[in-house]
Amino acid sequence: MTIPQTTVAQGLAIGLEGQLVDRNRASILTVFDDADGFFGRAIEWDNGTVDNKVRQPASSGTLAGISVYTHEFDSVDVATAGAGIPSGQNFNILRRGLIWVAAEVAVTATNGVWYRFQNAGADPEGNGRFRDDNDSASGDVTQITNARWHTNTAVAGDLALLEIWLTA
Repeated sequence: MTIPQTTVAQGLAIGLEGQLVDRNRASILTVFDDADGFFGRAIEWDNGTVDNKVRQPASSGTLAGISVYTHEFDSVDVATAGAGIPSGQNFNILRRGLIWVAAEVAVTATNGVWYRFQNAGADPEGNGRFRDDNDSASGDVTQITNARWHTNTAVAGDLALLEIWLTA
């Protein structure tokens, strides 16, 4: 007779950065980028000559969506571990729906949504990451008017549920 397991050594994470919450209501678009990328980050349109080409955020960009997690690529940062979304690959972005993102700061569900368009400091601050204020100290964030937080977080780097509905 085997004894049933009564304890678990570790709890499961609530989700993964860039993980979709509800695919039924999601609007997803396949895009292309020629630079390494990360899951759960803001992605902007690259207004060049290639259809559906995107780029990492810059100060003058237009938000295309949020990069969606996939098992095709490793979920670890490209810069630190040689993983993530490799350059030259097609990947999906969320244009409308719910997604898990790592918040740069502790967020409150009633506050607005901003994304960073350049690296500002140590992790979890990073290009394309989200927060709930305008980061007046750095000034390198852009507000998303068609987005809202669904959860509060206790500390920077926690996963938060973000809803986005881009129209253009």
